[in-house]
Formats: sequence, C-alpha cells, structure tokens
Amino acid sequence: VHLNISQQHQLTGHKSAIYALANHHLPQHFFSADGNGWLVQWNLAQPNVGVALAQVPSNVFALQYLPNQHLLAAGSMQGILYFVDTLNKIVVPPTLQLPKSIFELQTHQHFLLIGGGDGVLSAIDLHTLQLVKTLKISDKSIRQIAFHPQQSHIAALACSDGCVYIVDLETWKKNQTLTKHQSSVFSLCFSPDGH
Repeated sequence: VHLNISQQHQLTGHKSAIYALANHHLPQHFFSADGNGWLVQWNLAQPNVGVALAQVPSNVFALQYLPNQHLLAAGSMQGILYFVDTLNKIVVPPTLQLPKSIFELQTHQHFLLIGGGDGVLSAIDLHTLQLVKTLKISDKSIRQIAFHPQQSHIAALACSDGCVYIVDLETWKKNQTLTKHQSSVFSLCFSPDGH
C-alpha cells in the first residue's frame, strides 16, 4: 500500500501547545484546545478563521462534542470538567471538579465517560450533566478509552501503570488486565475485527 500525503491547510491562532482535538457533527468542522485554556472551532472551508468559543483558566487535555446539546465538554489539568455552549460561546453550569486531571472524554450511550488522573473511570449522565458512576481502574492515570467495534459495551482503557484494562460498561466491572508495557500506555485501539 502506498500513501500519498500532502498538507492541505495550516491552521494558526493558538499561542501554546494544542493538547486536544474533537470532531464536530458537520464534516468540515472540528474543535481544538490548548495549554492556555482556549477552545476554538475550525471550518476547513475557511481554514484561516478560527472561532474562539471560550477560554478556561487551565490547560485543556480532553474534548468531546455533544451535538444534541450543542455543548463542547472540556477536561482540564486541574480536574475541572467544563461545558461550553457552542452556539452562544459561553461556559455553562454545572462544572464538575474531579480529584485529578482529566485526560480522556468519550461518549457511550447516554453517558460521558471520563478518564481521570486518579485512575478512576467516571460517567456523567448526558441528560442531567451529573456524575452518576465511578469505577477505580488503576492507581495511575487513565489516558485513553477505546470501544470494541462489535460489542460497544466492552472498552479497553490505556493507563499510566503500563496496563490495559478491559471493562464491561453494562456491568460496570473490570473483566481483564493486560500487562505488557514497561511505562505509561497513552494510546490504543481495537483491530477492525475486534480481536
């Protein structure tokens, strides 16, 4: 297989490191977040114009767009979960304070899942924006969550203790621990066949 890769656009405007990107429900749009707390919406049809949605007082490490509510969830280094109204460009209540940094945000059914720096997997009810479940996974940070392609209730979690944990989101229990890495696992995904 031969790939031809070429740069299409260079989007500028952030003044510090970009830590997170998130998809928008419109195919030409996406979001970015940086170390100064800026949350920006981009449109590839106008790549030179980034729309600043809000600035929060912290590095933002994780983003997830909630299209039904037109909210952008942003997880910060201080462990605060912010919700930004993308239509009105304001931070809306409630904010949620977690014990440590938020490194991962993913939606599953009617929940927003949070991977925390304290090794806890948390779930926010998307209807109420309230914390409804927690599960201690590790003594170190949860860095990424990947869902099984055929069994979406099965998730793999990458953690900073060098382990990958398999979790059943229906029973809210750890099923398996895979230990192979000598240091932090920052990224993972399932193969297309789920094996």
